[in-house]
Order: sequence, then structure tokens, then C-alpha cells
Amino acid sequence: MLIIPIKTYACTSCGYAQDFEPTQELTDKHFNNAKHFRLEDVKANECPSCRLKGNTGVMAKVTDPAKKSKMRIIENQADIDKRKDELRAKPGEKILMGEEIREETDDEKAERVEKSLEHVPKKAKAKGRAAGLAMPKMTRAFEVHREQTPEEKEEHIEELTAHMKVTPAAKIAQIREKYEDK
Repeated sequence: MLIIPIKTYACTSCGYAQDFEPTQELTDKHFNNAKHFRLEDVKANECPSCRLKGNTGVMAKVTDPAKKSKMRIIENQADIDKRKDELRAKPGEKILMGEEIREETDDEKAERVEKSLEHVPKKAKAKGRAAGLAMPKMTRAFEVHREQTPEEKEEHIEELTAHMKVTPAAKIAQIREKYEDK
């Protein structure tokens, strides 16, 4: 897998990053003339994310290699096989089967009470916890899951990697010429 750093421009205020130069022409193309963007007067070098939030931010070229956006290019079949192996090494997914209506357990009740106290001041938490735990258990809906079978996992991996294709050397050269930030 070839990983190349690409030209990256980031906001000095919020950290928003993009992979195109913040010229007026490109800002118009990606934001001002876009069908699904709510602003129409973003200026060159102005952060569109900050503008959406009513703030002001300036876009600057990222020079730190660790902070640049990266493009990953599949060079050979071994890259695809490695990705499949990485996916196989992960635990299987839980598959939602539906819901069941039942009385909560003591642990589920304690978890519900704690979650309800997240935004309560520290001094009031002990009193709120005691009051919550003194209440009766609730009957509510709980999700029911099952483990993914090995066959389902393999099918899912094939679906995830089916779009992966080896990039020809000539195409890699074109990509590097156009996007790589040296």
C-alpha cells in the first residue's frame, strides 16, 4: 500500500482541513456554487466550517508532514489480501435481531440512573443517585443481538473489499503528479 501525503489546507482556528487550495475560484466551485451548501459568499482563504458556525477562520497550507491528509493507493493484490486479513482478525459484528420488552436488571437500572445524572452538579449527584435507585425497576425495550456467523463475516469482508482494485503504475504516476505534496 502506497501512502502519499497530499496538499492540505487547514483552518488556523478550528482545524477543518481540505485537499484543495482555498482560491476564490475553487471556493466558489466547492462552496458558493454547490447545491447543498448553506453559504454563498465564502471568500478565498476563509474557513467554510467557521463561517457555518458564525466564526472567522483563515485557511493556511499545512507544512507538517504528520498533519497532512494522506492518500492510500493499492499497488498490488497483496495490499488487498492484507486488508482482508486485517478484517478477519477483528471480532465478528453483532447483528440486531429485534427488541424485547422486559424489566431491567439491577445493573441496567444503575446504568440508567448514572446516565440521567451526567449533567447534575457533583454535590447533588449522591442524593439523585439514592433517589433513582430507590425507585422501582422499569419495564422497557432492549435490543436483542446475535453474533455474526463465520460465513456471514466472510461475506461481509468480500462486500467491503470487492471495490478494491490494483492501481496501474501509470495511474499511480498521474496521481502522484497531481496530488502529492512533496
